[in-house]
Amino acid sequence: MLDDFEQVQSFSGGQPAPRLDTPAPMTGKSAVTLLEQVRGLVNQGDFTTACDLCKTVLGLPESSGETSTRAEALALQGTAEGMRGNPDVGLHLLGQAERIYVQLGDLDEVVTVKQSQANLYAGLNQLPKAVAVSKEAEAICRQAGNRVGLAINLSNLIGLAGAAGDYVEAKRIAQEAERVCREVGEDGLLERTLSNKAVVLAHSGDFDGCQGTLGEVAQLQQRAGQEVDYALSIYRRALVLANHLGRTEEAKATTFEALSILMRHGHPAVGELQQFLEHVRFS
Repeated sequence: MLDDFEQVQSFSGGQPAPRLDTPAPMTGKSAVTLLEQVRGLVNQGDFTTACDLCKTVLGLPESSGETSTRAEALALQGTAEGMRGNPDVGLHLLGQAERIYVQLGDLDEVVTVKQSQANLYAGLNQLPKAVAVSKEAEAICRQAGNRVGLAINLSNLIGLAGAAGDYVEAKRIAQEAERVCREVGEDGLLERTLSNKAVVLAHSGDFDGCQGTLGEVAQLQQRAGQEVDYALSIYRRALVLANHLGRTEEAKATTFEALSILMRHGHPAVGELQQFLEHVRFS
């Protein structure tokens, strides 16, 4: 069974697209400034206020007609509506945004919208639709030479294929996704791709490959200064080492390192790590 591993690591297909830029301080009430604030609110999880601000933007002169400003406001509102539990509304708004971007010929933004649509379909457990939309975005990225967009879509598709139980396809996608992420030099995307790959390997019974991949994830996080994420990743690796590979001493040492970091940050997972150490001590 993989229960111990899965409680701290699951497929990330259907997770939100990479974080939007942090908003600049509010300096006026132009559409550009309001949309910057909306991005920040979405990042912070304040989806209700984000939706309200999007409605304000849509009422401004800058949003009249089929403009990129209107499309962006619709897309952000669609994402926020989906995240606050209104996926059908969100999908409708994202569809409106997509139509405008298609008319404007902005393929990069079409891809971004499709990624958001795929996330909402995945959240509704409509995996075939999520996969279909992701593949549409993938095709656009390949045609346009958008390698970063391709890496994002492939990373999503790893999780979606894994969630559907098609681990052979998930591993195939993971190979290309990892290669593209390394080509474009996007460590954040590489981290996400490898995290999804680790789960696929665990479900496939390749626990040695899983622990090695989690080690790579941890190295990326450590290099980026993401101390808490690093600690959680090495703990995930410790679970695999102890529960599936019989490497108990290495697992204990790794967990002690993770525990030290998480205690320093007052992280809520501290109790879980302490219980795990008690378990391996008496096993």
